[in-house]
Amino acid sequence: MSVNTLSKEQKLNNIKYLLMLLKSVLNETFPLEPNEEIDFDFLFRLAKSHNVANTAFYAVEQLENRPTGELFKQWQDIRNKNVHRNLVQTLEYQSIVDAFKKAGVEFLPIKGLPLCNLYPKPDYREMADLDILIKNDLKTAGEVIAQIGYSPVEVGGFHHDKFAKPPFMLVELHRDIVPLNSPFYSYYEDIFNRSKKADNCEYRMTDEDFFIFNLVHLYKHYSTAGCGIKMVMDMYIQHKYLYPTLNKRVLEKELEKLGLSDFLEKIIEIADKWFGKGDLESLSKEELYILTSGTFGNSKNVIANRKEGKSKGEYVITRLFPTSAEMKNIYGILRKYPVLLPFFYVGRLICAPFTKGKRIKREIEYMKKTVKK
Repeated sequence: MSVNTLSKEQKLNNIKYLLMLLKSVLNETFPLEPNEEIDFDFLFRLAKSHNVANTAFYAVEQLENRPTGELFKQWQDIRNKNVHRNLVQTLEYQSIVDAFKKAGVEFLPIKGLPLCNLYPKPDYREMADLDILIKNDLKTAGEVIAQIGYSPVEVGGFHHDKFAKPPFMLVELHRDIVPLNSPFYSYYEDIFNRSKKADNCEYRMTDEDFFIFNLVHLYKHYSTAGCGIKMVMDMYIQHKYLYPTLNKRVLEKELEKLGLSDFLEKIIEIADKWFGKGDLESLSKEELYILTSGTFGNSKNVIANRKEGKSKGEYVITRLFPTSAEMKNIYGILRKYPVLLPFFYVGRLICAPFTKGKRIKREIEYMKKTVKK
């Protein structure tokens, strides 16, 4: 069966079957056998687009009626490479920790690595990079990991610097735990003061802050470009294994402060529906939004969310002239020299047609169809 010949209903049934496979892995149960509508080629591409192919394979390999030949080999290779990657990432993280401690660099691990350790097996979850928040001197931190083999990939922009080490290691050293233009930026300015000091250099968030931060991260993606299956899977695991131990009074107070109480309720409802109850008879518009977003969303969602509630004129102005916080997020030098902001606005307008021409054309075409006059 060709992917291109699948009907909308058949694609939907395949999506539901992927969720069932993931549910069986997360709960360590046996998966149901596929029916005649299941197209493993489509299923494989879908799982890859959401970064859950590795997780799904643990269920696929248990099936009697499983894919064969090259497709099975490709799927198996993803799992095997991820097992290797997870081991190397764990060892490399310890090397980085040792180097930071020796140099006196204070830091806080965030996102992927702590999340992996909540899963029944760490390699059930695919992790692209290591994210580490640096307390003070990002430049020194970069110099320290350079001494253990890391090379700069992207330095000075956004809210983190990227470093790579062959064959696949990628480390993001964050100067801020959330971007400068995030509505939650002020909430996280004192995160080190709220975190526990494991020793003289390494900090750890409280379990409540860790849970809330991952919800904030999910909300950022959901409300901008969209979030995929993997992030909902993370929330299911956190709710299953971490949530019961949390101080609910503290958690509810902080979620109310951030305005995320209703969002948590909705995401947990979806996560439990997919991976707990497995009730997939019907899917809501919120579920379909997630299922069609890919791992971290897509450009269509970005445009739609940016333009919501704006006239065409308002939308164009906000795209041509982002807020100063957004500009500082894009161009790190503006944090130190904000007086240069007007020059960067001009430079951005001049360079954008040459560096982002295709994206601009796509956005204009979409805007013509959807933005209010």
